[in-house]
Amino acid sequence: MTGLRCFALGLISTLCVGAQATVVGVAPFTGLYLENFDSLAPGSYTTLSVFSGNGVLSRIGTGGAMVVGGGTALPPFSLPNAMFGRGVDTRWVVNTPVTRFGGLFRMANAGVTVTMASFKFYDASNVLVGAATAPINPTSWQWIGWRSTVPFVRVDVSGNGSLNGYVGQDNIRVSNAFILPPVRFQVFRGRLISGTLNDLVESDDSYLVVRNGTVATRTESPITLIVAGHSPIPCGSSLGFAEECHVSIRGLTLRVDLLNAATMQYEQFVAQEAALRDERIVITPPDPCRFIDQNTGEVVSRLRIRADGPIFTNTWDLFADQVQWEVEP
Repeated sequence: MTGLRCFALGLISTLCVGAQATVVGVAPFTGLYLENFDSLAPGSYTTLSVFSGNGVLSRIGTGGAMVVGGGTALPPFSLPNAMFGRGVDTRWVVNTPVTRFGGLFRMANAGVTVTMASFKFYDASNVLVGAATAPINPTSWQWIGWRSTVPFVRVDVSGNGSLNGYVGQDNIRVSNAFILPPVRFQVFRGRLISGTLNDLVESDDSYLVVRNGTVATRTESPITLIVAGHSPIPCGSSLGFAEECHVSIRGLTLRVDLLNAATMQYEQFVAQEAALRDERIVITPPDPCRFIDQNTGEVVSRLRIRADGPIFTNTWDLFADQVQWEVEP
């Protein structure tokens, strides 16, 4: 499960706390609730009602306050306001359990240097379920977003400066997207060497292994793996697909397709050199509803491996670690 590749994300690190949850980076999403601080009066606060009354933002500790405003200390991403903690870290609490948290972050220009932001996620019982860190920029806003395999209601945000706080925040959002694990697979071309459906559920270095088979033409892929999941809703505001895999030799091409449920034709989204170590690829297709069967809720993906140039061995394998979808209402 090494070699994270997630489009639109920067360098991040994550921590799995016990066996409770895994927190991974995600690309920008719309969100269930959004807080941009723009309806608030500039000033210092110890607590704030956020997310249109669906959450509370509070300071951690008593050595300072949360500062809402603009100006040179923290030019907002969206006018007129942004927020940072002056001498205090910040705690986000939402009324409804969610699975994603993200927004725009940067260092506040208020005399304390901060290069990293830390995020700790807690469930409704205030039990720590996961944690993550990401670098932040001193001069420009950048997206940082996270998804947890366990729902959470609280996120503590802190910096690594000499004093608590000074992590600028704007356009913060949360989401309760559904995580869709695989429910069936088919080795359409090739031969199953080892593994079961369970090996595709988690990013855990437990693999479904498929060996190349015979093909009638060079345009066919000697390894073709079809994996399906099930969405509880017939349509969503966004749909994400993620797969993590590697192959046994150099010179192979990986293609990733999603089945258009309306036309029953596959649409190709990725064609790239297959990695020799686990690489994670995330796809967020436009018009997501066309990839969800409106009658059954089924979502279908296809991984294809073939040699587009000369290789010097007759056998090679695909090691598939994880396949999953994520749909946001």
